[in-house]
Amino acid sequence: MSLALIAAGSTALVLLCLFLWVHTRPLNLREIADLAARRRVKAIEAYFRFERPAALPDADIKRTMPAKGGWVTFNCPLELWPSTAAALFKYKKHEWVIVAFVHGRHITRLWINKGSDSVSVELPLGPQSLLEECRRGGYSSVFFHHNHPNPSPREFYMLVPSSQDKSFAERYAAVLHHGGVNTFQFVCERGRFHCFHSRVADTFMPISQFLGLVARQNGVSRRANLALHTERLFGWAWKLGC
Repeated sequence: MSLALIAAGSTALVLLCLFLWVHTRPLNLREIADLAARRRVKAIEAYFRFERPAALPDADIKRTMPAKGGWVTFNCPLELWPSTAAALFKYKKHEWVIVAFVHGRHITRLWINKGSDSVSVELPLGPQSLLEECRRGGYSSVFFHHNHPNPSPREFYMLVPSSQDKSFAERYAAVLHHGGVNTFQFVCERGRFHCFHSRVADTFMPISQFLGLVARQNGVSRRANLALHTERLFGWAWKLGC
């Protein structure tokens, strides 16, 4: 074995020992907060993970979508909803908007209305009225969907929000987020969907519950401390047995 390899191996061993020595101590308050925030982000991402199957349109709902605007009772698992909404828009020549209300992990209520042409659609419900609806129904999240009809699929890619879409998203999210409601904004085209804006309320999966768990795991043992440090630095979650 060459001296260079021996030296490299020795250096690696020293660095490993140094890492283990430094990271078997308990996390400090800043590190606890950092790990708790990372865990919350992961938990929220897992909760709102959407499947992307080629959903078949609900024929009854699609046929009776209220063009002039109206409420529709609905039941769809949360993870399947965005692809279901995109399927409802498929083959529509005008722009439409669907507002979906989330209770638990299901979509249970919709507002639907049609736009006047293929390039714009207005939502007659203001953000404050949607917030009041959420409070009445106990809805935790609101999903906004609208379609972009594509006049020439070979030429244009339509899953891109316009400046008006972004402005709308910010305006509604500001009110609903302040009221403790999560918002997600989607644009749909030819049965596909793209989430271009989301905001999660601080009261949803509050950081306090993650802080409490990390604090209870912290300092239990040197091995537990090492696992917490490794998760914080690299995202590896070890089973701590506690």
